Amino acid sequence: DLAASEAVKWSSDAQLVFIKSLGAVTLEGKSSQWQIVFSSKNKKGMGYEVIVQKDLIVSQKEIASTAIGGTIPANFSDRDSSWALGQLAAIPQFQTASISAIVFSYNPDAQGWDYIIPNSFGKSAVRVR
Repeated sequence: DLAASEAVKWSSDAQLVFIKSLGAVTLEGKSSQWQIVFSSKNKKGMGYEVIVQKDLIVSQKEIASTAIGGTIPANFSDRDSSWALGQLAAIPQFQTASISAIVFSYNPDAQGWDYIIPNSFGKSAVRVR
């Protein structure tokens, strides 16, 4: 919410492209720092990046980007990073995996959202429905 309010100041039609952890990720889906990127149809070829640490914005700037964002799903509050990690942990072979990051990103081809979770076994994806 903190980053989204800043993105709307940048462009009234700002849409979320992705949220990426920048620090270590706990089993609860927490990280000390997050990179959040937005797109805008009104600002072709540009995006807006916000870095959040705890509850503070530590950086925000316009960036070159052709990425496409989407509307945040209504069930996002029920499908947060801890939910995504729980989905992965429910698969027996991933119960011992170490997680190196977590990315919540819009897939414009599927017109949906995915969590991409790099881990000690490779990368795994969890679709938000």
